Amino acid sequence: MTEWRLIEDGVAAGSWNMAVDEALRRRVIYGTSTPCLRFFCWSPPAVSLGYHQNTCTAVDLSVCREKGISVVRRPTGGQAVLHATELTYSVTAPSRHPDLGGDLLTSYSQIGQGLAAGCRHLGLNVDIRLGQESYRHPPRSGHPYCFQALAPFEIEIDGWKLIGSAQRRDSKTLLQHGSIPLRLDRELLVQLFGHMDEGYQFIDLEEALGYLPSLDVVRSAIRAGFAECFGAMSPLALTAEEQHDAIKLQAELFGSAEWTMNPPVTGQASKIADLIR
Repeated sequence: MTEWRLIEDGVAAGSWNMAVDEALRRRVIYGTSTPCLRFFCWSPPAVSLGYHQNTCTAVDLSVCREKGISVVRRPTGGQAVLHATELTYSVTAPSRHPDLGGDLLTSYSQIGQGLAAGCRHLGLNVDIRLGQESYRHPPRSGHPYCFQALAPFEIEIDGWKLIGSAQRRDSKTLLQHGSIPLRLDRELLVQLFGHMDEGYQFIDLEEALGYLPSLDVVRSAIRAGFAECFGAMSPLALTAEEQHDAIKLQAELFGSAEWTMNPPVTGQASKIADLIR
């Protein structure tokens, strides 16, 4: 096992959260950042869009304005997520890191093992989903909300999705985000993303545990689960170089209306790399 780095950030704007993760990913390419597990939260609450999602069809922007919810586009794929009462994790590492395997599904599986172990520290009997058949109500194809979509190796309880994740990988690096909801506002989710499929085949920690856990308790449990699977983790802050990269990325990319409102087109993806060279 390779020693991992642990970053436990507090609450920040969505544009900053995404800028930090992309800065960490780029520094892995340069060889100046080690594999990293990061925890963070969001203020104000935010909807994060998957890399390729159409902003106007993915979320009701008028509801976002009315409720004071910001909108940001992730560098990872997948569907939209409302980040409110939750803990968010990210993993950045070389794409062929020995702890994660050499392909998309293996890395999803390995990270899923860490998440599942963390949930068990909370006293939850969770499973790692292997296929669509484990869902009680197969969701409608193409729904814009992450927790209405299917992905291999996500965490479930009795067929109900608990943690939603999305990954970006290339030949050198991977970045995976995941939402661990402590409490979900289903009425607000319908306002933002439209009708949910019958049965609401997703669950939050409050429902699963029977009480609302604190962020500190959840963070401690997930941290312990990852340590079981990946070994020792050294708590470290962002370096000065990573801070510099993140500030530039927030100002010129993740905080820009152009990036948020328009799905990337051919050639635009290189803008991420160009910004922090």
